[in-house]
Amino acid sequence: MGVKTIPTGELEPNPHNPRMLFDRVPLKTLQESIARVGILVPLTVYWSKADKSWVILDGQRRWMCAKEVGLKTVPVNEVAEPTPVENIVTGPGQTSLAKGEFVVAFKIPKPKPRQAGAYLRFIPRTEMDIAVVGVAVDVTLDAGGTCTDARVVLGAVAPTQLVVNEAAQALIGHKLDADTLAKLDAAAQRACKPITDKRGTIEYRTKIAGVLARRAAAIAFERAAARA
Repeated sequence: MGVKTIPTGELEPNPHNPRMLFDRVPLKTLQESIARVGILVPLTVYWSKADKSWVILDGQRRWMCAKEVGLKTVPVNEVAEPTPVENIVTGPGQTSLAKGEFVVAFKIPKPKPRQAGAYLRFIPRTEMDIAVVGVAVDVTLDAGGTCTDARVVLGAVAPTQLVVNEAAQALIGHKLDADTLAKLDAAAQRACKPITDKRGTIEYRTKIAGVLARRAAAIAFERAAARA
């Protein structure tokens, strides 16, 4: 890792960069500066194992200007490839971070048309703000209201969050009807691995996970349909 130079043409913009439009006036000023003195602050990049390419985490404007003025190479600071957020927490009080590592940012992709999510959380009626169960559902719909992509995540029913692919598959290819909801409910319950504690029994928390999955899916579908 560390600072090095990379051919300008080998870099790719980050597909999850929420900033898609750039003001031409400051961009022109930056371009003129780079033409005179080069890039003084290295770009931050990582090597994408999946795409086999260098991806820009920070410095897209500098890279755009470097291409405009014809710089053959740009200075970069290489960092580790970002990890999916579900890989960070590995157990109660434990993470995958090495000594000295910190989470400094979250990259959230821009929602697609007809994509939306919902998160529901059930807590006990006490002074403790601690979840009995949490469920997040994110869906993408086609023009007819059929789910084309989905993600379902459960919280507080296992040592870590659970990304439930079976529950997502229960939604994909279907509209939100009674049969689809029943399959989603069952998949969510099967994935649960809670313990019995002051928040409730194993059976109770498992049942609640299915109920919240149904409700979160209904909200997500409604929101997604409104984002056409």
